[in-house]
Amino acid sequence: MRKVMELRFNLALGYLKTGEPDKALQSVQKALALNPRHSLAYYTLGGILRDQRDYEGALKAYLGYLDSKAADSTLTRAEALHQVAELKAYLGLKQD
Repeated sequence: MRKVMELRFNLALGYLKTGEPDKALQSVQKALALNPRHSLAYYTLGGILRDQRDYEGALKAYLGYLDSKAADSTLTRAEALHQVAELKAYLGLKQD
């Protein structure tokens, strides 16, 4: 099951590189359905949704990334926090 999830996630990254965000969105959502704790999938989903101007969905995805307590790089975590702050400001939501 883990291999299938990783394949879905890597497929999403490939679709992003080839300029196919709709296919990337489907693949990353399938990866998250297989493993809802995959932190980088949440981060990737946030970027896709932000690019598609689904700001509420992007905010949820970035919060999902932060809630996953990921052991990813500090830089990625800082960028996710920045994205959350920007999206909350754009949506007129209270900052924590």
